[in-house]
Parts: sequence; structure tokens; C-alpha cells
Amino acid sequence: MDSIIISKKTNNLKELYPLLLLADPDKEKIDSYLTKSDCFVLELNMKIIGVLVLQKLNEASSEIMNVAILEKYQNKGFGEKLIKYVVNQSKNEKEYRFVICTGNSSISQLLLYQKLGFTIFDIKYNYFTKNYRTPIFENGILCSHKICLELFK
Repeated sequence: MDSIIISKKTNNLKELYPLLLLADPDKEKIDSYLTKSDCFVLELNMKIIGVLVLQKLNEASSEIMNVAILEKYQNKGFGEKLIKYVVNQSKNEKEYRFVICTGNSSISQLLLYQKLGFTIFDIKYNYFTKNYRTPIFENGILCSHKICLELFK
């Protein structure tokens, strides 16, 4: 039987770059939020296969800055497990807001986030074409717009 463990990682975060770069191809952008965030890893049989980076925005909200699963393990429910784990960790009695953003070309991510209850609240047009040096293509689509979703717990 497979052993799945999700835990907070506080050291050697740079070893996670191969995973983090799957979700955000700009290392400088990752560096800008990684040290100011909490990092959670998903281990399968003692091997890290997934990562989620959560940055507190204020007392009532946090943003999931990066969520990535090794390609071999994608579309098997591991990303969903990571997101649910982090959302369920918020034990506030008050309403708490989670934000997650992705590109217009990230079809499976948009599907997953909406299945988990996130709803679109903003679109930042041409965000990726203006803020990334190299064009990003996913699913044969140019990633141009940043789609922001939110979930209230």
C-alpha cells in the first residue's frame, strides 16, 4: 500500500526548484515569494512528488502561489490532496479566503480549482505576456492572461 504524507517543509527549499518550475517557469518570481511563504510537500513512499507554496496576504486570506506535481504523478488526485490539506488546515472560526491564480491556457488546473469550489473573481489581461520574458505555451495555447480564483472557507 502506498504511503502518502503531507508536511510543512522549512529547510532546503531550493531542492524543490525542479517541482516549483513546473508551475512557474520564472525562477526570479519563485525566489520573490518562496522565502515569505509556507511550503508544503506531498511525499509518496518517502519521495517528494508534490509541492504547494502558501503566502499569507492578511489575517483573513492567503494565496496559493505555486502548486506542482511531478509530471509522472499528475492527474492522479495528488494536487487535489495538497490543496484540500492546506484549506482544511485553516481552523479559523471566521470566514477565510484562499486565492489561487493560473494562466488562461492551464485547462486542467482551471478545471481542478473550480471542482474544489474556487470561483473566478478577476482576470489580469496580458499579465504573462507583459511579465515573463519567454512566451509560455500550454495545451497549444499562448498563456496570456492571469485568471484569479477564490474560495471562502
